Amino acid sequence: MENYGERVRQIRKEMGVSQSKFGQQLGLATMVVSRIESNETGLKAPILAKLDDIGVNISWLLSGKGNMLKKNPSKESSMEDSNAPTSYSVPIVDVQAAAGVGVINEHELMISTTEIGLEFKSYWGLDIVIIRIYGDSMEPTISKNSWILVKKVESLKSEGIFIFLQDNELRCKRIQKKGSGEIIVKSDNPLYDTEIYPKGSNQLGELILLGEVVGCIDRI
Repeated sequence: MENYGERVRQIRKEMGVSQSKFGQQLGLATMVVSRIESNETGLKAPILAKLDDIGVNISWLLSGKGNMLKKNPSKESSMEDSNAPTSYSVPIVDVQAAAGVGVINEHELMISTTEIGLEFKSYWGLDIVIIRIYGDSMEPTISKNSWILVKKVESLKSEGIFIFLQDNELRCKRIQKKGSGEIIVKSDNPLYDTEIYPKGSNQLGELILLGEVVGCIDRI
C-alpha cells in the first residue's frame, strides 16, 4: 500500500476541496485526512468503501495502476448488471495474531463469514481471511483488537506488514528484507524495539510466512 497517502492527496486536489471539506464527504476529521495523506494512518476498509462511493477507482488508489476515477457506466450496462453479485464472502477465522508479544494458536476454526464488495477483488483477490489482532505494537496503522484482512502469500516481498509464525507464536509485524539478506522486524508503534536479524542468524528461529495484511476493519 506504498504511496497511498499521496494518491489520496491527488484525489482531493482533483476534486478541488480542502482537507476539511474532503473529510466531511468521507465522515472523517480533518486531522485523520491529514494523517492519511502523510501515510501515518492506514486506509481501512470503511474508508475505502466511502472513497469508492464518491467515484474513486480503488484499484488505482491501492496500486497506482489504471485511472484515478471510475468510468461512468452507461444506463444500458447498469441495467444488465443489476442482478449481478456485488460482493463475495470472506471467512472470519478464530485465531489471534499478536502486534506485540506472540500469541500461540493451536487450532484454526472458521467462525463466520462477512461480505466484501467486489470492487476490492482485483486487489485483494479471493484467497483472503479475516483474523483478530491482539496488542498495540502496530498502532496507529492497526489498532488494538481490530480485525484484519490477510492475503495468503508464499514468499516475502521487500517490505510489508505480515502475519507469520515464529517459534510457534503467531505475530503481526512490518518486515523488511534487505538485499544483503538481513531481516528487519519492526513495529509501527515507536514504543517497541526493532528486531534485526543478520543473514543466517539463528536468533530468527523458525519463521513461517502465512500472509500479508491488506486491510483493516475496526469491527465486524
